[in-house]
Amino acid sequence: MGKCYRQEIVKVISVSDLEGNPIDDWRVEFVNTVGLLGIFKSERKAPGKQYLCYFPNEPDGAMQRYFHTSVGILTEKDNMIYFKSNYIYKFEVVDFVSDDDYMALLLNSGLEN
Repeated sequence: MGKCYRQEIVKVISVSDLEGNPIDDWRVEFVNTVGLLGIFKSERKAPGKQYLCYFPNEPDGAMQRYFHTSVGILTEKDNMIYFKSNYIYKFEVVDFVSDDDYMALLLNSGLEN
């Protein structure tokens, strides 16, 4: 695994294919959820390249769900994070979680420093 160098609380706005068409697979379950986004730099497979891990805020869930991307290109504008890999991910940086939920997400994700 690479090194997580940044975490943000985000809302997943959309996931589309590389042509901008909405996708209809398991990723749809994460759209409109708020959670913790870990931004990583690969250390082995693609040194220096970035990838993401996303953990939705589901404090009542039986287990912590998450997804990760393949390596890609991250861009930011205002409070938006865009990530292009095999898909295009769009996130809005938000502060919708309580301090307690943030700490639980951080501990459950394993991203604490």
